[in-house]
Order: sequence, then C-alpha cells, then structure tokens
Amino acid sequence: CTDSEACNYELNALEDNGSCEYPPDNYNCDGDFIATDIEGNVYQTVEIGDQIWMAENLNTSHYTNGEEILYIAEDGNWTTTGDSEIGAYGIYDNDPENAEIYGKIYNWHAAANSNDSLSVCPEGWRVPSQDDYTQLVDNYEGYFETTGYVLMDTEYWNSPTAGGVNVTNESGFSIRPGGQRHNYWGYDEYLGDWGYFWTSTVIESNENRVYLFAVDKN
Repeated sequence: CTDSEACNYELNALEDNGSCEYPPDNYNCDGDFIATDIEGNVYQTVEIGDQIWMAENLNTSHYTNGEEILYIAEDGNWTTTGDSEIGAYGIYDNDPENAEIYGKIYNWHAAANSNDSLSVCPEGWRVPSQDDYTQLVDNYEGYFETTGYVLMDTEYWNSPTAGGVNVTNESGFSIRPGGQRHNYWGYDEYLGDWGYFWTSTVIESNENRVYLFAVDKN
C-alpha cells in the first residue's frame, strides 16, 4: 500500500496493489474514536458512562459548511456581534499559541447552530445541553468540587488549584482553563483560573440567556 494515510502504508512499497486499509469514519487506525473538524483538526475523545465527549477544546475558524467564522480580536467589536446575532470567534490575547493549548473562544451565535450547516462542531457532534453536563457529573459526585478534581487537566491551571495534588484528571475529560472573553467589554480574562463551556440550553425565563458549564481552580 503506497497511500501514507492508510493504516497499512508501506514506506518501501513501489506500487499500489489495492491492499490499502482505512479506518471507519470517526476512528483512527488504532481503533480510537476521534473527532475531525472541517479544517482537518483531530480531537481526542473520551467515553464516560454512556456518553462520548471531545477531550479537547474546539479550534476551528470555519463552520462545517466551509464558511469562515468572523474573527474578532480582543477589545474589538465583540458586543456588536452579539447584538447583531453574528457568529464570531476570538483567540485569547490574540496569541495563536493560546488557541493551540486552549482552543478558540466562540460567542453564543457561533455555538448555537450545532444542528445545522452553520455548526462549528465536527460532523456528528453537537454543543452539549445542561442535561448532558448533569449526566456527566453524575458519574462522579455531581456538582461538587471533588468532581472537578477528576475532570480537570493536570496542567495549565494557576496555583494553587482546588485540592492541590488531588487534581487527577482521572476521567480523561481534560478541562483546561481557557478563560473567557467579556461579553460586553470584549477583553479576555481568567486564563489559568476558569474553564467556560457553552450549553445548548436556553434559560426559560430569559430567551436571550443560556446556561454555561464552568469550572474554576478553587
């Protein structure tokens, strides 16, 4: 097999004899379930209870239909995009290295359309609901700090973290503290201290607000 993307690629093969083997969709050659976005970024996944989660933060700048997501730099017109219901993303401190570690920052209008052609999620994936997160934490001790210990990545958090050495990432969920972009002023804050994640669940008493899932170092 001469195709370098095949599972049985032979470096010294001189011609393709039709023997190339490829993994099923959303799997790699080792049999691991993975997620791949429209740009070809591959994300590790983890199975917890009856759920499969991405174990890395999203880092795409395109919707699944190939359309580019609007980029807004820190201190840019972040509020304007929200008021205009325009999907947008940013990068913490405008530093590409932060995107590689923590993923990109998305406003609600970019994250909201996870079931249509403007989804930011890899094909076959969606933004979790509040119930999804509740099911996740119920595998441990619910919404308590001890659950955070097993969900938090063992790197990147500012010291001291809750429980210190008790932060184990035993679950493999690997929450990283990517901070957030202030929804009004547009500046970035809390890198190393907080990890924020959208849910798809709208607050019934205010349709302009949604629930977040957030974890902090304390």
